[in-house]
Amino acid sequence: MEPLLLIDTASPTTTVALRLQDRIFSESTRQHRQAAQQVLPLVDKILASHGVKIKDLGAIGVVNGPGSFTGMRIGVAVTQGLSRAAGVPAIPVSSLAVMALSAANQNSARHWLVAMPARDDEHYIAAFRVDQDGQLSTLLTEQLLGVADLPEVSEKLPKAEDWSAAGSSFAQADVLSRLSVELNCKLPELPMALPAVFELLANKLASKQEFKPEQALPNYVKEQMDYS
Repeated sequence: MEPLLLIDTASPTTTVALRLQDRIFSESTRQHRQAAQQVLPLVDKILASHGVKIKDLGAIGVVNGPGSFTGMRIGVAVTQGLSRAAGVPAIPVSSLAVMALSAANQNSARHWLVAMPARDDEHYIAAFRVDQDGQLSTLLTEQLLGVADLPEVSEKLPKAEDWSAAGSSFAQADVLSRLSVELNCKLPELPMALPAVFELLANKLASKQEFKPEQALPNYVKEQMDYS
C-alpha cells in the first residue's frame, strides 16, 4: 500500500494528513487562515517525520472546495506543483463529499444532504449516498443557492429515500424551515473523518483514472463533480 497525502486548505484550519500502511498521521495549524504560510512547512514536517519522500507517494489528494476561495487556490497550487515535480497523481476531493463521508462515519444513515454557508445568504448544497463500504455516489450535484431557492432542493431529491443532514448550514433555522424534507438526524458540526477520506482517495486511485496535476482545479461549484 503506497503512502497517500491529503492537503486541506479549503477549511479555515489548514490540515495535512498522511496515510502510511494502516496508520494515519495529521498536522494542522492552530490559527485560521494560515494556509499560505503553513501548508508547505506542514507537508515537509509530516513527510520528514515518517521518512517519506514526495516521489514515494501513491497520490496527493486535495480538498478543492467549495470553501475559502484563497485557501482552496493555495491548496490546489501546492498540490499541482508537488504532483508535477514528483510525477504522482493529484486527486481533487469536494468539501461537500468530505462532509458526507464524515457524517456517515458518525451515523449509520446512508443518504446525506450536506450544506455549508457561502456569502450573501447563500449556501453550497449537495446530496450523496454513502454505502457501507465507503463508496460515494452523487444524488444531487453541488450547487449554490440562496435561502429563498432552497425549496427547489426538496423537489430534486429522490422521494423514496430517508434523509439526514450534515454541515453548518443546518444550524440555521431559516435553512431548515425552507426545506420540506423530513430529516432523521442533523449533524451541524463534524470533524473530518480522515479514514473515510483516505478510503475515497484509495478507491479513486484504484479506478485507474488518469489524475493529471492540471486537472486538479479549484471547485467553485461552477463545474460540477460527479462521484457516481
